[in-house]
Amino acid sequence: MFVDLIGCGYWGANHVRELSKKQILRRVYDRDINLAKNFSERYNVEYVKNTLDLLNDKSEILFICSSVDSHFDLLEALIPHYSFIFCEKPLVNDRDHLMKIQNLVKQHNCQILTGHILLFHDSVKFLYEYFKENSLLDKIKRIRCYRQSLGKIRSFESVIESFAIHDLSVIHKFVKGDIIKTEYLLDSPLSSNNIDHADLYLTFSDNKKCLINSSWSSPIKNHKIEFQLDNQIFIFDDLEDDKNKIKVIDFEFFSDIPKIQKKYEQYLEHKISHSPLENLIDHVIEYFSGKVSNSPVDLTNFEKIFNTLDLIKHEFNEV
Repeated sequence: MFVDLIGCGYWGANHVRELSKKQILRRVYDRDINLAKNFSERYNVEYVKNTLDLLNDKSEILFICSSVDSHFDLLEALIPHYSFIFCEKPLVNDRDHLMKIQNLVKQHNCQILTGHILLFHDSVKFLYEYFKENSLLDKIKRIRCYRQSLGKIRSFESVIESFAIHDLSVIHKFVKGDIIKTEYLLDSPLSSNNIDHADLYLTFSDNKKCLINSSWSSPIKNHKIEFQLDNQIFIFDDLEDDKNKIKVIDFEFFSDIPKIQKKYEQYLEHKISHSPLENLIDHVIEYFSGKVSNSPVDLTNFEKIFNTLDLIKHEFNEV
């Protein structure tokens, strides 16, 4: 199976590189024709001057890696022509657009996967299986997510849609209940008409609580997820070396004092073989070729994440 790709910019360039390594990329398009031409020459693939040219002898799979503001128009135009489409996250950020995409997918028997890359991090995959095998998923009390950096500032999506959506994908993987309460603190220290910093507080029907702290206005970089159980905290820190990415802290809580005392600390050994992007692309190709039958990034799973984002945006607009 071969791939046509739209969008050679900031993140699309990484897809071009990885797809070229696998020798399955045929053609690229970018609205900056010179950029598309440069990638064509660098990776020895064809380039086209408009998206309609892709339909001439099209490949089996379409990758959409352009900015989110272009996604709906591209999907609406190309779903009738491609049976397999991968689209970077977020797929869309409008409820009406999502409903139209869902109808088009049914009408044209198209399969769509989305780019929630954190689910394909070897450490996150290992941690989920570890929780599952040791019956720890139901024992999670709190999840705290921190995703902070200074820039890159987006104008076409908020920090919630750009940063928090990564952590939401992991939360919905580990927590199966419904969200019954949302709270938030939003700030815009850098933008006049966008959200640069967000603290999101989610309460689930099984009383699990989640905090998501997202900011592209922080001078300190931080990519961390903490899973708190009764007497343990599992910490995934993506900025640590591979051997130190997952730390487990055993602690004891003394309610009469009150006091928390750390009892034991260790790192969970696990193998990191490939980058999250490599794993994601491998999964997309295997899913579209029928080698695997289930995907954590299909349209149904995206809708769960979208519904959470939509709930937060709806409550914010009501204020």
